[in-house]
Amino acid sequence: MASTITIREVPQEVLDSLKARAAAVGQSLRAYMLEAAKRTAALGSSQEWGNGVCSRQQRWAATNSTPKIEVDDILKAIADRT
Repeated sequence: MASTITIREVPQEVLDSLKARAAAVGQSLRAYMLEAAKRTAALGSSQEWGNGVCSRQQRWAATNSTPKIEVDDILKAIADRT
């Protein structure tokens, strides 16, 4: 069952940017935001993503010489970029 989401107090420059992005791909703002919400939901949390990266790195490190990384290292690196 579908639900309605209302986002209040969106700054005008953010709304203008989203409208421009939607128009650039030939979509209404509603359709653009629905697709963005679906993509976001499919990504999972940053913690889940970090766990996957660490798991792959640890499997790779078992046969190669590389330092072990932790999820917190990845999340900190992402936070530092923003």
